[in-house]
Amino acid sequence: AANTQYLPIGSRCSSSGQCGTAPYDCAVNGYPFGYCEKSCATDGDCPADSLCSPLVKACRRTCTASDTCRTSEGYRCEPLVSGKGVCESGGPMDGGLPSG
Repeated sequence: AANTQYLPIGSRCSSSGQCGTAPYDCAVNGYPFGYCEKSCATDGDCPADSLCSPLVKACRRTCTASDTCRTSEGYRCEPLVSGKGVCESGGPMDGGLPSG
């Protein structure tokens, strides 16, 4: 069935099928060890433990400090304009796209 979640947002993944069925997918470009995400327009499109990041138009795991993200794998807690934070790849954020 469409829109079925298998792994929490922000989980490690190597293929989109591990995260769930569309629109769940696995971001790998710029995301070490993969990052389960879901495309979104608003926070309401995202599962309870995540928010819609306006930079990437995809759900990102919520956080209050970087230690709740996969810091050893290069992730950090990025503040959103709303004042809340989401786990994002620690590479330079250039308009929301991974650099390089």
